[in-house]
Amino acid sequence: MTLDEALQKLADLRSAERAVAWEISDTVAGAVPDPTPRGSLGVFAEVLGCSSRWVSDLVRVARTYIPADRLPDVPFGLYIVASRSQNPLEWIQEALARGWSTADLQRAIRG
Repeated sequence: MTLDEALQKLADLRSAERAVAWEISDTVAGAVPDPTPRGSLGVFAEVLGCSSRWVSDLVRVARTYIPADRLPDVPFGLYIVASRSQNPLEWIQEALARGWSTADLQRAIRG
């Protein structure tokens, strides 16, 4: 495999990873009533091998961003951090304009 082929494969895998994150979020959010009953996320966390907090983040992200607001090249972590704010779409745009990482975005939101 050439360097260019390896880089393209990695870019494709990253894109697929982001698409899977959205699919997981939408699947869990579709299976959990709104508002989410306390303690109901544990079974999803067990299946996904993550914390209930992460599952809660997934549900919130799926419910915050309609498909038209989901940009395929934007790291999923930015959506998670921005979803905890009052104006998630504005924060996503700000992060993209400034080239912020998730940590940068988190600091900016906290002030």
